[in-house]
Amino acid sequence: MAYFVNDHGVRNIVSKGLVNGGTHSNLMVGQMAMHNAFGTSNIGLGNVQAAGANTNTAIGLMNLDTELQYLPQAPVFDNSNGSRLIAVKLLDNEGQKSISRVGEMAMINKGGKAGIQIAKAVSGGKQTLTEIGLLNLADEEPKKEKKEKKDKKEKKEEKKPKKEEESSDDDDAPLFINVGGSRNILLKELLAQGEKSQTNIGELAMDNTKGKANISMGKTGNVGKNALLNIGLLNLEGDNQYAKMEAAPKKEKKPAKEEKKPKKEEKKPKKEEKKPKKEEKKPKKEEKKPKKEEKPKKEKKEKKPKKEEESSDEEDDALFVNKEGLRNILLKELLAQGEGSTTNIGELAMDNTKGKANIMLGKTMNAGKGSTVNIGLLNLEGEKKKAPAPVFMNAKGVRDITLKDMLNKGQASIFKVGEMVMNNAQGTSNIKIGNSLNSGKGSVSEIGLLI
Repeated sequence: MAYFVNDHGVRNIVSKGLVNGGTHSNLMVGQMAMHNAFGTSNIGLGNVQAAGANTNTAIGLMNLDTELQYLPQAPVFDNSNGSRLIAVKLLDNEGQKSISRVGEMAMINKGGKAGIQIAKAVSGGKQTLTEIGLLNLADEEPKKEKKEKKDKKEKKEEKKPKKEEESSDDDDAPLFINVGGSRNILLKELLAQGEKSQTNIGELAMDNTKGKANISMGKTGNVGKNALLNIGLLNLEGDNQYAKMEAAPKKEKKPAKEEKKPKKEEKKPKKEEKKPKKEEKKPKKEEKKPKKEEKPKKEKKEKKPKKEEESSDEEDDALFVNKEGLRNILLKELLAQGEGSTTNIGELAMDNTKGKANIMLGKTMNAGKGSTVNIGLLNLEGEKKKAPAPVFMNAKGVRDITLKDMLNKGQASIFKVGEMVMNNAQGTSNIKIGNSLNSGKGSVSEIGLLI
Protein backbone atom coordinates (compact mmCIF):
# COMPACT_ATOMS: atom_id res chain seq x y z
CA MET A 1 0.00 0.00 0.00
CA ALA A 2 1.44 3.37 -1.05
CA TYR A 3 1.49 6.04 1.65
CA PHE A 4 1.48 9.82 1.50
CA VAL A 5 4.30 10.78 3.89
CA ASN A 6 3.53 14.11 5.57
CA ASP A 7 5.74 13.94 8.67
CA HIS A 8 6.12 17.48 10.09
CA GLY A 9 4.49 18.68 6.87
CA VAL A 10 1.38 20.60 5.86
CA ARG A 11 -1.25 19.13 3.52
CA ASN A 12 -4.55 21.01 3.74
CA ILE A 13 -7.56 20.79 1.40
CA VAL A 14 -9.78 23.87 1.19
CA SER A 15 -12.87 24.45 -0.98
CA LYS A 16 -15.52 27.16 -0.77
CA GLY A 17 -18.23 24.98 -2.24
CA LEU A 18 -18.78 21.55 -3.83
CA VAL A 19 -21.82 20.29 -5.72
CA ASN A 20 -22.39 16.63 -6.56
CA GLY A 21 -25.44 16.87 -8.78
CA GLY A 22 -25.13 14.19 -11.45
CA THR A 23 -27.01 10.91 -11.40
CA HIS A 24 -24.80 8.07 -10.03
CA SER A 25 -21.94 10.58 -9.73
CA ASN A 26 -19.05 10.25 -7.24
CA LEU A 27 -17.35 13.06 -5.32
CA MET A 28 -14.39 12.07 -3.11
CA VAL A 29 -12.20 14.44 -1.10
CA GLY A 30 -9.12 13.51 0.95
CA GLN A 31 -9.11 9.75 0.53
CA MET A 32 -5.65 8.31 0.97
CA ALA A 33 -3.37 6.31 3.21
CA MET A 34 -1.13 8.86 4.95
CA HIS A 35 1.71 9.02 7.44
CA ASN A 36 1.03 12.36 9.16
CA ALA A 37 3.21 12.20 12.29
CA PHE A 38 3.58 15.76 13.69
CA GLY A 39 2.04 16.96 10.42
CA THR A 40 -1.02 18.98 9.42
CA SER A 41 -3.57 17.56 6.99
CA ASN A 42 -6.84 19.42 7.45
CA ILE A 43 -9.88 19.59 5.16
CA GLY A 44 -11.94 22.79 5.08
CA LEU A 45 -15.10 22.96 2.94
CA GLY A 46 -17.87 25.51 2.56
CA ASN A 47 -21.18 24.28 1.17
CA VAL A 48 -21.24 20.64 0.07
CA GLN A 49 -24.37 19.64 -1.82
CA ALA A 50 -25.26 16.09 -2.90
CA ALA A 51 -28.33 16.68 -5.03
CA GLY A 52 -28.19 13.99 -7.71
CA ALA A 53 -30.00 10.67 -7.49
CA ASN A 54 -27.81 7.76 -6.30
CA THR A 55 -24.82 10.06 -5.84
CA ASN A 56 -21.87 9.20 -3.62
CA THR A 57 -20.04 11.93 -1.68
CA ALA A 58 -17.04 10.97 0.47
CA ILE A 59 -14.91 13.37 2.55
CA GLY A 60 -11.84 12.24 4.47
CA LEU A 61 -12.24 8.51 3.94
CA MET A 62 -9.80 5.67 3.30
CA ASN A 63 -11.05 4.56 -0.12
CA LEU A 64 -14.00 2.80 1.48
CA ASP A 65 -16.20 3.24 -1.60
CA THR A 66 -13.85 1.56 -4.08
CA GLU A 67 -12.47 -1.94 -4.41
CA LEU A 68 -10.06 -1.29 -1.53
CA GLN A 69 -13.08 -1.41 0.76
CA TYR A 70 -13.34 -5.13 0.24
CA LEU A 71 -9.76 -5.97 1.16
CA PRO A 72 -9.30 -7.93 4.42
CA GLN A 73 -7.70 -4.91 6.13
CA ALA A 74 -8.40 -1.23 5.51
CA PRO A 75 -5.39 1.07 5.09
CA VAL A 76 -4.41 3.07 8.16
CA PHE A 77 -4.11 6.82 8.52
CA ASP A 78 -1.21 7.42 10.95
CA ASN A 79 -1.91 10.74 12.68
CA SER A 80 0.36 10.36 15.72
CA ASN A 81 0.81 13.82 17.28
CA GLY A 82 -0.61 15.23 14.04
CA SER A 83 -3.62 17.32 13.04
CA ARG A 84 -6.40 15.97 10.82
CA LEU A 85 -9.40 18.25 11.24
CA ILE A 86 -12.45 18.17 8.95
CA ALA A 87 -14.66 21.27 8.86
CA VAL A 88 -17.80 21.57 6.71
CA LYS A 89 -20.06 24.62 6.77
CA LEU A 90 -23.09 22.93 5.19
CA LEU A 91 -23.58 19.27 4.33
CA ASP A 92 -26.74 19.02 2.23
CA ASN A 93 -27.67 15.43 1.33
CA GLU A 94 -30.95 15.74 -0.57
CA GLY A 95 -30.61 13.46 -3.58
CA GLN A 96 -32.82 10.37 -3.69
CA LYS A 97 -30.86 7.36 -2.35
CA SER A 98 -27.75 9.56 -2.18
CA ILE A 99 -24.89 8.75 0.21
CA SER A 100 -22.73 11.29 2.05
CA ARG A 101 -19.91 10.19 4.35
CA VAL A 102 -17.50 12.29 6.40
CA GLY A 103 -14.45 11.04 8.32
CA GLU A 104 -14.63 7.25 7.97
CA MET A 105 -11.21 5.70 8.37
CA ALA A 106 -8.97 3.43 10.39
CA MET A 107 -6.62 5.82 12.20
CA ILE A 108 -3.76 5.90 14.66
CA ASN A 109 -4.34 9.21 16.46
CA LYS A 110 -2.01 8.88 19.45
CA GLY A 111 -1.53 12.38 20.84
CA GLY A 112 -3.12 13.78 17.66
CA LYS A 113 -6.17 15.82 16.71
CA ALA A 114 -8.84 14.42 14.40
CA GLY A 115 -11.91 16.52 14.99
CA ILE A 116 -14.95 16.88 12.72
CA GLN A 117 -16.89 20.14 12.72
CA ILE A 118 -20.07 20.63 10.68
CA ALA A 119 -22.19 23.76 11.02
CA LYS A 120 -25.37 22.39 9.42
CA ALA A 121 -26.14 18.95 8.03
CA VAL A 122 -29.36 18.11 6.17
CA SER A 123 -30.42 14.59 5.21
CA GLY A 124 -33.46 15.47 3.15
CA GLY A 125 -33.63 13.03 0.25
CA LYS A 126 -35.76 9.91 0.17
CA GLN A 127 -33.76 6.88 1.41
CA THR A 128 -30.59 8.94 1.75
CA LEU A 129 -27.67 7.81 3.89
CA THR A 130 -25.58 10.31 5.86
CA GLU A 131 -22.65 9.10 7.98
CA ILE A 132 -20.23 11.17 10.05
CA GLY A 133 -17.23 9.75 11.91
CA LEU A 134 -17.80 6.06 11.21
CA LEU A 135 -15.67 3.09 10.23
CA ASN A 136 -17.79 1.87 7.32
CA LEU A 137 -20.18 -0.11 9.49
CA ALA A 138 -23.23 0.34 7.28
CA ASP A 139 -22.78 -1.39 3.93
CA GLU A 140 -22.72 -5.19 3.97
CA GLU A 141 -24.63 -5.98 0.79
CA PRO A 142 -22.06 -4.52 -1.62
CA LYS A 143 -19.35 -6.52 0.12
CA LYS A 144 -21.16 -9.76 -0.65
CA GLU A 145 -21.68 -8.75 -4.27
CA LYS A 146 -17.99 -7.94 -4.72
CA LYS A 147 -16.93 -11.22 -3.14
CA GLU A 148 -19.26 -13.22 -5.39
CA LYS A 149 -17.74 -11.63 -8.49
CA LYS A 150 -14.21 -12.40 -7.29
CA ASP A 151 -15.10 -15.98 -6.39
CA LYS A 152 -16.50 -16.68 -9.87
CA LYS A 153 -13.13 -15.88 -11.42
CA GLU A 154 -11.22 -18.17 -9.07
CA LYS A 155 -10.95 -21.96 -9.33
CA LYS A 156 -13.56 -24.18 -7.68
CA GLU A 157 -11.02 -25.72 -5.33
CA GLU A 158 -9.84 -22.35 -4.01
CA LYS A 159 -13.33 -20.95 -3.35
CA LYS A 160 -14.06 -22.60 0.02
CA PRO A 161 -10.92 -21.64 2.02
CA LYS A 162 -10.85 -18.06 0.69
CA LYS A 163 -14.48 -17.41 1.55
CA GLU A 164 -14.03 -18.52 5.16
CA GLU A 165 -10.91 -16.42 5.69
CA GLU A 166 -12.22 -13.23 4.06
CA SER A 167 -15.61 -13.31 5.77
CA SER A 168 -14.06 -13.52 9.24
CA ASP A 169 -11.74 -10.59 8.54
CA ASP A 170 -14.27 -8.33 6.85
CA ASP A 171 -16.96 -8.73 9.51
CA ASP A 172 -14.88 -6.90 12.12
CA ALA A 173 -14.66 -3.13 11.92
CA PRO A 174 -11.18 -1.61 11.98
CA LEU A 175 -10.16 0.08 15.22
CA PHE A 176 -9.75 3.82 15.68
CA ILE A 177 -6.76 4.24 18.03
CA ASN A 178 -7.17 7.52 19.94
CA VAL A 179 -4.82 6.91 22.88
CA GLY A 180 -4.15 10.32 24.43
CA GLY A 181 -5.68 11.93 21.33
CA SER A 182 -8.62 14.16 20.53
CA ARG A 183 -11.49 13.03 18.28
CA ASN A 184 -14.43 15.34 18.87
CA ILE A 185 -17.47 15.62 16.60
CA LEU A 186 -19.34 18.93 16.59
CA LEU A 187 -22.60 19.58 14.73
CA LYS A 188 -24.30 22.90 15.25
CA GLU A 189 -27.51 21.78 13.56
CA LEU A 190 -28.73 18.46 12.14
CA LEU A 191 -32.00 17.92 10.28
CA ALA A 192 -32.99 14.40 9.18
CA GLN A 193 -36.19 14.96 7.23
CA GLY A 194 -36.01 12.55 4.31
CA GLU A 195 -38.44 9.64 4.15
CA LYS A 196 -36.68 6.43 5.23
CA SER A 197 -33.45 8.40 5.52
CA GLN A 198 -30.64 7.12 7.74
CA THR A 199 -28.18 9.30 9.64
CA ASN A 200 -25.31 7.76 11.64
CA ILE A 201 -22.92 9.82 13.77
CA GLY A 202 -19.92 8.54 15.71
CA GLU A 203 -20.35 4.79 15.22
CA LEU A 204 -16.94 3.16 15.50
CA ALA A 205 -14.80 0.75 17.43
CA MET A 206 -12.29 2.94 19.29
CA ASP A 207 -9.44 2.74 21.78
CA ASN A 208 -9.87 6.07 23.56
CA THR A 209 -7.56 5.42 26.51
CA LYS A 210 -6.81 8.82 28.11
CA GLY A 211 -8.26 10.43 24.98
CA LYS A 212 -11.17 12.70 24.09
CA ALA A 213 -13.98 11.57 21.79
CA ASN A 214 -16.93 13.84 22.49
CA ILE A 215 -20.00 14.41 20.33
CA SER A 216 -21.59 17.86 20.61
CA MET A 217 -24.73 18.81 18.68
CA GLY A 218 -26.99 21.83 18.69
CA LYS A 219 -30.54 21.63 17.37
CA THR A 220 -31.24 18.10 16.14
CA GLY A 221 -34.39 17.10 14.29
CA ASN A 222 -35.42 13.61 13.16
CA VAL A 223 -38.64 14.47 11.34
CA GLY A 224 -38.66 12.22 8.27
CA LYS A 225 -41.18 9.41 7.94
CA ASN A 226 -39.54 6.15 9.08
CA ALA A 227 -36.23 8.02 9.38
CA LEU A 228 -33.38 6.54 11.45
CA LEU A 229 -30.93 8.64 13.46
CA ASN A 230 -28.04 6.99 15.36
CA ILE A 231 -25.61 8.98 17.51
CA GLY A 232 -22.61 7.44 19.27
CA LEU A 233 -23.35 3.78 18.57
CA LEU A 234 -21.37 0.71 17.55
CA ASN A 235 -23.78 -0.37 14.84
CA LEU A 236 -25.99 -2.15 17.35
CA GLU A 237 -29.28 -1.47 15.58
CA GLY A 238 -29.12 -4.44 13.19
CA ASP A 239 -29.50 -8.15 13.80
CA ASN A 240 -25.85 -8.80 12.98
CA GLN A 241 -24.46 -8.26 16.47
CA TYR A 242 -26.86 -10.64 18.16
CA ALA A 243 -26.66 -13.16 15.35
CA LYS A 244 -22.91 -13.37 15.90
CA MET A 245 -23.25 -13.59 19.68
CA GLU A 246 -25.74 -16.46 19.40
CA ALA A 247 -23.81 -18.25 16.66
CA ALA A 248 -20.43 -18.18 18.41
CA PRO A 249 -21.27 -20.50 21.34
CA LYS A 250 -23.35 -22.82 19.16
CA LYS A 251 -20.51 -23.39 16.73
CA GLU A 252 -18.13 -24.29 19.53
CA LYS A 253 -20.50 -26.85 21.00
CA LYS A 254 -21.15 -28.76 17.76
CA PRO A 255 -17.58 -29.83 17.05
CA ALA A 256 -17.18 -30.85 20.69
CA LYS A 257 -20.03 -33.35 20.36
CA GLU A 258 -18.72 -34.65 17.07
CA GLU A 259 -15.31 -35.29 18.57
CA LYS A 260 -16.74 -37.26 21.48
CA LYS A 261 -18.68 -39.64 19.23
CA PRO A 262 -15.70 -41.01 17.28
CA LYS A 263 -13.87 -41.60 20.57
CA LYS A 264 -16.59 -43.96 21.75
CA GLU A 265 -16.59 -45.72 18.39
CA GLU A 266 -12.84 -46.23 18.61
CA LYS A 267 -13.15 -47.89 22.02
CA LYS A 268 -15.54 -50.52 20.69
CA PRO A 269 -13.15 -52.02 18.10
CA LYS A 270 -10.48 -52.25 20.81
CA LYS A 271 -12.64 -54.69 22.79
CA GLU A 272 -13.17 -56.75 19.65
CA GLU A 273 -9.44 -56.77 19.03
CA LYS A 274 -8.76 -58.45 22.38
CA LYS A 275 -10.57 -61.65 21.30
CA PRO A 276 -8.51 -62.41 18.18
CA LYS A 277 -5.26 -61.74 20.04
CA LYS A 278 -5.23 -65.22 21.61
CA GLU A 279 -6.48 -67.13 18.56
CA GLU A 280 -4.72 -65.37 15.66
CA LYS A 281 -1.62 -63.21 15.57
CA LYS A 282 -1.69 -62.30 11.86
CA PRO A 283 -4.88 -60.24 11.78
CA LYS A 284 -3.29 -57.77 14.20
CA LYS A 285 -1.45 -56.13 11.32
CA GLU A 286 -4.64 -55.82 9.33
CA GLU A 287 -6.36 -54.10 12.26
CA LYS A 288 -3.61 -51.47 12.53
CA LYS A 289 -4.31 -50.20 9.01
CA PRO A 290 -7.75 -48.74 9.75
CA LYS A 291 -6.24 -46.87 12.73
CA LYS A 292 -3.92 -44.99 10.37
CA GLU A 293 -6.84 -44.05 8.16
CA GLU A 294 -8.72 -42.55 11.13
CA LYS A 295 -5.92 -40.08 12.01
CA PRO A 296 -6.45 -37.67 9.07
CA LYS A 297 -10.19 -37.64 9.85
CA LYS A 298 -9.45 -36.29 13.34
CA GLU A 299 -7.29 -33.50 11.94
CA LYS A 300 -10.02 -32.33 9.56
CA LYS A 301 -12.55 -32.08 12.39
CA GLU A 302 -10.14 -30.14 14.59
CA LYS A 303 -9.44 -27.52 11.89
CA LYS A 304 -13.04 -26.28 11.72
CA PRO A 305 -13.42 -25.17 15.35
CA LYS A 306 -10.15 -23.20 15.10
CA LYS A 307 -11.62 -20.86 12.47
CA GLU A 308 -14.84 -20.52 14.42
CA GLU A 309 -12.93 -19.68 17.62
CA GLU A 310 -11.06 -16.93 15.78
CA SER A 311 -14.30 -15.31 14.63
CA SER A 312 -15.71 -15.36 18.18
CA ASP A 313 -12.54 -13.75 19.55
CA GLU A 314 -12.58 -11.03 16.91
CA GLU A 315 -16.19 -10.13 17.73
CA ASP A 316 -15.13 -9.20 21.26
CA ASP A 317 -12.67 -6.65 19.85
CA ALA A 318 -15.48 -4.40 18.57
CA LEU A 319 -15.54 -2.54 21.91
CA PHE A 320 -15.27 1.14 22.72
CA VAL A 321 -12.36 1.33 25.19
CA ASN A 322 -12.60 4.54 27.23
CA LYS A 323 -10.21 3.83 30.11
CA GLU A 324 -9.47 7.15 31.82
CA GLY A 325 -10.91 8.74 28.69
CA LEU A 326 -13.61 11.29 27.93
CA ARG A 327 -16.62 10.37 25.76
CA ASN A 328 -19.51 12.75 26.38
CA ILE A 329 -22.55 13.20 24.14
CA LEU A 330 -24.21 16.60 24.28
CA LEU A 331 -27.40 17.63 22.46
CA LYS A 332 -28.84 21.08 23.01
CA GLU A 333 -32.25 20.10 21.63
CA LEU A 334 -33.69 16.89 20.20
CA LEU A 335 -36.97 16.78 18.29
CA ALA A 336 -38.18 13.37 17.07
CA GLN A 337 -41.54 13.88 15.39
CA GLY A 338 -41.31 11.82 12.23
CA GLU A 339 -43.94 9.10 11.90
CA GLY A 340 -42.36 5.72 12.63
CA SER A 341 -38.97 7.36 13.15
CA THR A 342 -36.24 5.92 15.38
CA THR A 343 -33.61 7.87 17.32
CA ASN A 344 -30.81 6.04 19.17
CA ILE A 345 -28.24 7.87 21.31
CA GLY A 346 -25.27 6.35 23.14
CA GLU A 347 -26.00 2.66 22.59
CA LEU A 348 -22.71 0.81 22.71
CA ALA A 349 -20.69 -1.78 24.57
CA MET A 350 -18.00 0.20 26.39
CA ASP A 351 -15.13 -0.25 28.81
CA ASN A 352 -15.34 3.03 30.72
CA THR A 353 -12.99 2.12 33.56
CA LYS A 354 -12.00 5.39 35.31
CA GLY A 355 -13.43 7.23 32.29
CA LYS A 356 -16.28 9.65 31.66
CA ALA A 357 -19.09 8.83 29.23
CA ASN A 358 -21.93 11.18 30.02
CA ILE A 359 -25.00 11.97 27.91
CA MET A 360 -26.51 15.45 28.25
CA LEU A 361 -29.62 16.60 26.38
CA GLY A 362 -31.57 19.81 26.62
CA LYS A 363 -35.17 19.85 25.44
CA THR A 364 -36.01 16.37 24.19
CA MET A 365 -39.34 15.66 22.49
CA ASN A 366 -40.66 12.41 21.03
CA ALA A 367 -43.80 13.52 19.22
CA GLY A 368 -44.02 11.36 16.10
CA LYS A 369 -46.70 8.71 15.62
CA GLY A 370 -45.15 5.34 16.47
CA SER A 371 -41.72 6.97 16.88
CA THR A 372 -38.99 5.55 19.14
CA VAL A 373 -36.25 7.32 21.11
CA ASN A 374 -33.54 5.31 22.91
CA ILE A 375 -30.92 7.06 25.05
CA GLY A 376 -28.02 5.24 26.70
CA LEU A 377 -29.18 1.71 25.95
CA LEU A 378 -27.51 -1.50 24.85
CA ASN A 379 -30.25 -2.45 22.41
CA LEU A 380 -32.27 -4.43 24.92
CA GLU A 381 -35.64 -3.62 23.37
CA GLY A 382 -37.70 -5.90 21.18
CA GLU A 383 -36.92 -9.48 20.23
CA LYS A 384 -33.19 -8.93 20.67
CA LYS A 385 -33.57 -9.06 24.47
CA LYS A 386 -33.53 -12.89 24.24
CA ALA A 387 -29.87 -12.79 23.24
CA PRO A 388 -27.16 -12.07 25.84
CA ALA A 389 -26.72 -8.31 26.01
CA PRO A 390 -23.23 -6.80 25.94
CA VAL A 391 -21.96 -5.28 29.19
CA PHE A 392 -21.15 -1.64 29.88
CA MET A 393 -18.02 -1.64 32.11
CA ASN A 394 -18.11 1.43 34.34
CA ALA A 395 -15.76 0.42 37.17
CA LYS A 396 -14.64 3.64 38.91
CA GLY A 397 -16.08 5.50 35.93
CA VAL A 398 -18.75 8.15 35.41
CA ARG A 399 -21.82 7.53 33.22
CA ASP A 400 -24.47 10.13 33.98
CA ILE A 401 -27.51 10.77 31.79
CA THR A 402 -29.13 14.21 32.07
CA LEU A 403 -32.29 15.39 30.30
CA LYS A 404 -33.64 18.88 30.83
CA ASP A 405 -37.08 17.93 29.48
CA MET A 406 -38.44 14.51 28.57
CA LEU A 407 -41.62 14.95 26.54
CA ASN A 408 -43.25 11.82 25.12
CA LYS A 409 -46.30 13.09 23.23
CA GLY A 410 -46.56 10.92 20.13
CA GLN A 411 -49.31 8.34 19.62
CA ALA A 412 -47.95 4.86 20.46
CA SER A 413 -44.49 6.41 20.86
CA ILE A 414 -41.73 4.76 22.92
CA PHE A 415 -39.16 6.64 25.00
CA LYS A 416 -36.45 4.67 26.85
CA VAL A 417 -33.60 6.06 28.94
CA GLY A 418 -30.67 4.24 30.58
CA GLU A 419 -31.52 0.57 29.97
CA MET A 420 -28.36 -1.55 29.99
CA VAL A 421 -26.37 -4.33 31.58
CA MET A 422 -23.64 -2.52 33.54
CA ASN A 423 -20.74 -3.22 35.87
CA ASN A 424 -20.69 -0.02 37.94
CA ALA A 425 -18.27 -1.11 40.70
CA GLN A 426 -17.15 2.07 42.54
CA GLY A 427 -18.54 4.05 39.62
CA THR A 428 -21.20 6.72 39.13
CA SER A 429 -24.20 6.12 36.89
CA ASN A 430 -26.95 8.64 37.59
CA ILE A 431 -30.00 9.59 35.53
CA LYS A 432 -31.24 13.16 35.94
CA ILE A 433 -34.43 14.38 34.27
CA GLY A 434 -36.05 17.78 34.69
CA ASN A 435 -39.59 17.87 33.31
CA SER A 436 -40.96 14.47 32.28
CA LEU A 437 -44.25 14.22 30.38
CA ASN A 438 -45.80 11.05 28.93
CA SER A 439 -49.02 12.27 27.30
CA GLY A 440 -49.24 10.43 23.98
CA LYS A 441 -52.05 7.94 23.35
CA GLY A 442 -50.65 4.47 24.02
CA SER A 443 -47.15 5.90 24.56
CA VAL A 444 -44.53 4.20 26.72
CA SER A 445 -41.77 5.84 28.81
CA GLU A 446 -39.09 3.75 30.53
CA ILE A 447 -36.22 5.06 32.66
CA GLY A 448 -33.35 2.95 34.01
CA LEU A 449 -34.80 -0.50 33.31
CA LEU A 450 -33.30 -3.79 32.16
CA ILE A 451 -36.60 -5.12 30.75
